[in-house]
Amino acid sequence: MNLRGAFLRWLRLLLVAAGAGLPRADFAAQGEQQIARPAEIVLARTLLREAVWAYVRHDVALARNQVGAAREALRPLAARVEASDAGLRHEIRRELRALAAAIDTHQRAGTVAAHATRVERLLDRAAERLERDARTAAALYVSALLVPLREGIGAVLVLAALAAMVRRSGQAAAMDPLHAGWMAAVLLTLATWFAAGPFVESGGADWEVTEGVTTLLAAAMLLYVVFGLPRRSSPLARETLLPDGSNGAVERRTAWALAGVAFLALYRELFEIVILLQVLWAHASASGRSAIAGGVASAAVLLAALAWAIVRFSGALPFARLQAATSVLLAAIALVFVGHGISELQDAQLLPASAVRFAMLPALGLHPTAQGLAAQGLVAGLGLAVLLHHRRRRH
Repeated sequence: MNLRGAFLRWLRLLLVAAGAGLPRADFAAQGEQQIARPAEIVLARTLLREAVWAYVRHDVALARNQVGAAREALRPLAARVEASDAGLRHEIRRELRALAAAIDTHQRAGTVAAHATRVERLLDRAAERLERDARTAAALYVSALLVPLREGIGAVLVLAALAAMVRRSGQAAAMDPLHAGWMAAVLLTLATWFAAGPFVESGGADWEVTEGVTTLLAAAMLLYVVFGLPRRSSPLARETLLPDGSNGAVERRTAWALAGVAFLALYRELFEIVILLQVLWAHASASGRSAIAGGVASAAVLLAALAWAIVRFSGALPFARLQAATSVLLAAIALVFVGHGISELQDAQLLPASAVRFAMLPALGLHPTAQGLAAQGLVAGLGLAVLLHHRRRRH
């Protein structure tokens, strides 16, 4: 009976290794190929394989711990991969969550091994991408260009849309809190650049927590502007940016809302840009740093041109349509922020993450976890309820 059990365990090990595409005879050869890769990836691959073998031996607790250890081992590379290829980092995060879910739900060993193999292949792609980017100034220029464009476009849309609304309202004094908000964000960003060392050295945990909290606060402020302020106090209302008899003083609630949205929406994006650029800067040569500076300057020009175009050509729209478009835009960006904020806190392991079958669209804030999708659905439902309530009161 013991001989039969030992044979079945041996056969299962072979089947799992074959299903994972990692025959045991190949382990030594693959370990030799990993020497030139970042140490974090070498360690993570080893931990993932240990997780698979632990799961085959029915040691679910050890398998779960090894997957968590692999995630921690990869934290120091998170910002570098994000700066080089954000889509690849999202794929790695998704597959790690799927692997953890497969272990937690006691799926077949072959399924767990297949998930682990997919993570390893993604890590190989990350290693190749990082090695390539470290060699060429052109790659650094493209990364430094795309990081501000990708991360900054949301803030530019928010600020430009609000500026267009205030400009069309004819209330010049309402621009003061808006300017105060974005200038405060820029000043804090300059301080963040010099204090970003601990965030980079922490391997991403503090970065994810800070970004997650800031993103959710920005989402809350956007939703407050769109749905929470009384109609008379809303920055989206044309005739009530200033109260009657105020002699040009913006109503206090409106001023705080404008300044808060401008600050949080911009700093949320600038914080991530600073962290990612700090990582690129730390691993670049003198010529590479010149390429990074050129990429950032190019991105700043493009984002400024986009903001100018939005404010300039919004004058062609009737005010009612501009008001409706701005409300929809701010609400949509708030939903995106909710998805991103939940995802970042899940990566920091402050919130649970239950993987579900759903499309992963980071640009829209969609991440395939039950908690993130539920939060976005709840926010969307509450927004629709408030909108219907306003319409009923109007009629």
